[in-house]
Amino acid sequence: MRRMSLYGAIAGPLSELWYLKDYWQPTFTLGQLGFIEDMLFGALLAGFSGGLISILFNVDTAATDKFKNKNSRRFIFIGAAVGALLLLTTIFKLNSIYSSVIAFLVITVFIWRERRDLIKYSLAGAGIWVFLAAIGYNIILLFWPTMIRDWWLWQNISRITFLRVPLEEYLWFGSWGLVGSVIFEWKRGYELIARKSS
Repeated sequence: MRRMSLYGAIAGPLSELWYLKDYWQPTFTLGQLGFIEDMLFGALLAGFSGGLISILFNVDTAATDKFKNKNSRRFIFIGAAVGALLLLTTIFKLNSIYSSVIAFLVITVFIWRERRDLIKYSLAGAGIWVFLAAIGYNIILLFWPTMIRDWWLWQNISRITFLRVPLEEYLWFGSWGLVGSVIFEWKRGYELIARKSS
Protein backbone atom coordinates (compact mmCIF):
# COMPACT_ATOMS: atom_id res chain seq x y z
CA MET A 1 0.00 0.00 0.00
CA ARG A 2 2.87 2.39 0.73
CA ARG A 3 4.41 1.91 -2.70
CA MET A 4 1.10 2.20 -4.48
CA SER A 5 0.36 5.39 -2.52
CA LEU A 6 3.66 6.87 -3.65
CA TYR A 7 2.98 6.04 -7.29
CA GLY A 8 -0.52 7.48 -6.97
CA ALA A 9 0.75 10.70 -5.40
CA ILE A 10 2.98 11.21 -8.43
CA ALA A 11 0.38 10.23 -11.02
CA GLY A 12 -2.46 12.30 -9.51
CA PRO A 13 -1.23 15.79 -10.45
CA LEU A 14 0.15 14.57 -13.79
CA SER A 15 -3.20 13.09 -14.82
CA GLU A 16 -4.93 16.40 -14.31
CA LEU A 17 -2.86 17.86 -17.15
CA TRP A 18 -5.19 15.84 -19.41
CA TYR A 19 -8.48 15.79 -17.54
CA LEU A 20 -8.65 19.55 -16.94
CA LYS A 21 -8.49 20.21 -20.69
CA ASP A 22 -11.56 18.39 -21.86
CA TYR A 23 -13.24 16.35 -19.13
CA TRP A 24 -13.90 18.41 -16.03
CA GLN A 25 -12.83 21.58 -14.26
CA PRO A 26 -13.17 21.12 -10.51
CA THR A 27 -12.80 23.95 -8.03
CA PHE A 28 -9.86 23.21 -5.77
CA THR A 29 -10.13 24.04 -2.10
CA LEU A 30 -6.48 25.09 -2.11
CA GLY A 31 -6.78 27.21 -5.25
CA GLN A 32 -3.46 27.39 -7.10
CA LEU A 33 -2.14 24.62 -4.85
CA GLY A 34 -4.78 22.22 -6.19
CA PHE A 35 -2.04 19.77 -7.16
CA ILE A 36 -1.78 18.91 -3.45
CA GLU A 37 -5.37 17.70 -3.54
CA ASP A 38 -4.57 15.66 -6.65
CA MET A 39 -1.59 14.14 -4.84
CA LEU A 40 -3.75 13.19 -1.85
CA PHE A 41 -6.47 11.73 -4.05
CA GLY A 42 -3.97 9.76 -6.12
CA ALA A 43 -2.22 8.45 -3.02
CA LEU A 44 -5.47 7.38 -1.37
CA LEU A 45 -6.89 5.82 -4.53
CA ALA A 46 -3.77 3.85 -5.39
CA GLY A 47 -2.94 2.96 -1.79
CA PHE A 48 -6.41 1.64 -1.06
CA SER A 49 -6.38 -0.28 -4.34
CA GLY A 50 -3.11 -1.88 -3.29
CA GLY A 51 -4.64 -3.28 -0.10
CA LEU A 52 -8.20 -3.82 -1.28
CA ILE A 53 -7.87 -7.42 -2.44
CA SER A 54 -5.87 -8.45 0.61
CA ILE A 55 -8.65 -7.19 2.88
CA LEU A 56 -11.56 -8.39 0.76
CA PHE A 57 -10.31 -11.93 0.15
CA ASN A 58 -8.19 -12.35 3.29
CA VAL A 59 -5.07 -13.12 1.26
CA ASP A 60 -1.39 -12.21 1.44
CA THR A 61 1.18 -11.69 -1.28
CA ALA A 62 3.97 -14.21 -1.55
CA ALA A 63 7.10 -14.23 -3.69
CA THR A 64 7.22 -17.21 -6.03
CA ASP A 65 9.43 -18.37 -8.87
CA LYS A 66 6.33 -19.28 -10.86
CA PHE A 67 5.68 -15.69 -11.94
CA LYS A 68 9.16 -14.24 -11.55
CA ASN A 69 9.94 -13.18 -15.12
CA LYS A 70 9.62 -10.55 -17.82
CA ASN A 71 9.96 -7.49 -15.57
CA SER A 72 11.41 -5.36 -18.36
CA ARG A 73 8.57 -6.42 -20.64
CA ARG A 74 6.07 -5.25 -18.05
CA PHE A 75 7.61 -1.80 -17.81
CA ILE A 76 7.79 -1.47 -21.59
CA PHE A 77 4.14 -2.39 -21.90
CA ILE A 78 2.99 0.06 -19.26
CA GLY A 79 5.01 2.77 -20.98
CA ALA A 80 3.42 1.87 -24.31
CA ALA A 81 -0.08 2.07 -22.79
CA VAL A 82 0.66 5.53 -21.36
CA GLY A 83 2.05 6.57 -24.73
CA ALA A 84 -1.12 5.35 -26.44
CA LEU A 85 -3.16 7.39 -23.97
CA LEU A 86 -1.26 10.53 -24.92
CA LEU A 87 -1.55 9.73 -28.62
CA LEU A 88 -5.29 9.15 -28.48
CA THR A 89 -5.84 12.34 -26.52
CA THR A 90 -3.68 14.73 -28.51
CA ILE A 91 -3.65 13.46 -32.09
CA PHE A 92 -7.08 11.89 -32.46
CA LYS A 93 -8.82 14.39 -30.17
CA LEU A 94 -10.33 11.62 -28.05
CA ASN A 95 -11.54 12.84 -24.69
CA SER A 96 -8.98 12.18 -21.99
CA ILE A 97 -11.39 10.13 -19.88
CA TYR A 98 -12.02 7.67 -22.72
CA SER A 99 -8.35 7.36 -23.58
CA SER A 100 -7.61 6.62 -19.92
CA VAL A 101 -10.24 3.89 -19.87
CA ILE A 102 -8.81 2.38 -23.05
CA ALA A 103 -5.29 2.41 -21.60
CA PHE A 104 -6.49 0.70 -18.40
CA LEU A 105 -8.36 -1.94 -20.42
CA VAL A 106 -5.35 -2.67 -22.61
CA ILE A 107 -3.17 -3.19 -19.54
CA THR A 108 -5.92 -5.37 -18.03
CA VAL A 109 -5.94 -7.66 -21.08
CA PHE A 110 -2.18 -8.06 -20.84
CA ILE A 111 -2.37 -8.85 -17.10
CA TRP A 112 -5.16 -11.38 -17.62
CA ARG A 113 -3.31 -13.15 -20.41
CA GLU A 114 -0.19 -13.48 -18.31
CA ARG A 115 -1.81 -14.06 -14.93
CA ARG A 116 -5.13 -15.87 -15.07
CA ASP A 117 -4.97 -16.34 -11.32
CA LEU A 118 -5.50 -12.59 -10.90
CA ILE A 119 -8.65 -12.29 -13.02
CA LYS A 120 -11.17 -12.81 -10.22
CA TYR A 121 -9.35 -10.31 -8.01
CA SER A 122 -9.24 -7.80 -10.86
CA LEU A 123 -12.99 -8.14 -11.48
CA ALA A 124 -13.70 -7.81 -7.77
CA GLY A 125 -11.62 -4.64 -7.65
CA ALA A 126 -13.60 -3.17 -10.55
CA GLY A 127 -16.91 -3.95 -8.88
CA ILE A 128 -15.85 -2.47 -5.57
CA TRP A 129 -14.59 0.76 -7.15
CA VAL A 130 -17.78 1.25 -9.17
CA PHE A 131 -19.81 0.73 -5.99
CA LEU A 132 -17.63 3.14 -4.01
CA ALA A 133 -17.86 5.76 -6.77
CA ALA A 134 -21.67 5.61 -6.71
CA ILE A 135 -21.81 5.85 -2.93
CA GLY A 136 -19.10 8.51 -2.62
CA TYR A 137 -20.50 10.85 -5.25
CA ASN A 138 -24.05 10.56 -3.93
CA ILE A 139 -22.90 11.43 -0.43
CA ILE A 140 -21.23 14.57 -1.81
CA LEU A 141 -24.34 15.38 -3.86
CA LEU A 142 -26.44 15.40 -0.70
CA PHE A 143 -24.51 18.48 0.38
CA TRP A 144 -23.72 19.91 -3.06
CA PRO A 145 -26.50 18.95 -5.50
CA THR A 146 -25.06 20.95 -8.41
CA MET A 147 -21.48 19.61 -8.23
CA ILE A 148 -21.81 17.42 -11.33
CA ARG A 149 -23.28 20.27 -13.36
CA ASP A 150 -20.72 22.75 -12.03
CA TRP A 151 -17.57 20.70 -12.68
CA TRP A 152 -18.09 18.37 -15.63
CA LEU A 153 -17.74 19.58 -19.23
CA TRP A 154 -21.04 18.13 -20.45
CA GLN A 155 -20.49 19.11 -24.07
CA ASN A 156 -17.51 16.73 -24.24
CA ILE A 157 -19.03 13.59 -22.72
CA SER A 158 -22.03 11.30 -23.19
CA ARG A 159 -24.30 13.16 -20.69
CA ILE A 160 -25.57 9.76 -19.54
CA THR A 161 -25.95 9.44 -15.78
CA PHE A 162 -26.75 6.59 -13.43
CA LEU A 163 -27.73 7.37 -9.85
CA ARG A 164 -26.94 11.02 -10.72
CA VAL A 165 -23.29 10.20 -11.57
CA PRO A 166 -21.88 10.52 -15.13
CA LEU A 167 -21.36 7.22 -16.94
CA GLU A 168 -17.73 8.18 -17.53
CA GLU A 169 -17.01 8.09 -13.80
CA TYR A 170 -18.16 4.48 -13.60
CA LEU A 171 -16.09 3.61 -16.67
CA TRP A 172 -13.00 5.25 -15.18
CA PHE A 173 -13.31 3.79 -11.69
CA GLY A 174 -14.25 0.37 -13.04
CA SER A 175 -11.35 0.19 -15.48
CA TRP A 176 -8.98 1.53 -12.82
CA GLY A 177 -10.24 -1.17 -10.44
CA LEU A 178 -9.40 -3.85 -13.01
CA VAL A 179 -5.79 -2.67 -13.10
CA GLY A 180 -5.09 -1.01 -9.76
CA SER A 181 -6.26 -3.94 -7.67
CA VAL A 182 -3.70 -6.37 -9.09
CA ILE A 183 -0.98 -4.37 -10.84
CA PHE A 184 1.45 -4.59 -7.92
CA GLU A 185 1.22 -8.40 -7.77
CA TRP A 186 1.54 -8.61 -11.55
CA LYS A 187 4.53 -6.28 -11.72
CA ARG A 188 6.39 -7.97 -8.87
CA GLY A 189 5.44 -11.50 -9.85
CA TYR A 190 3.75 -12.15 -6.51
CA GLU A 191 1.17 -14.81 -5.84
CA LEU A 192 -1.92 -14.27 -3.71
CA ILE A 193 -2.34 -16.98 -1.08
CA ALA A 194 -4.91 -17.51 1.66
CA ARG A 195 -3.91 -15.85 4.92
CA LYS A 196 -3.11 -18.31 7.68
CA SER A 197 -5.48 -18.10 10.60
CA SER A 198 -3.82 -17.54 13.96
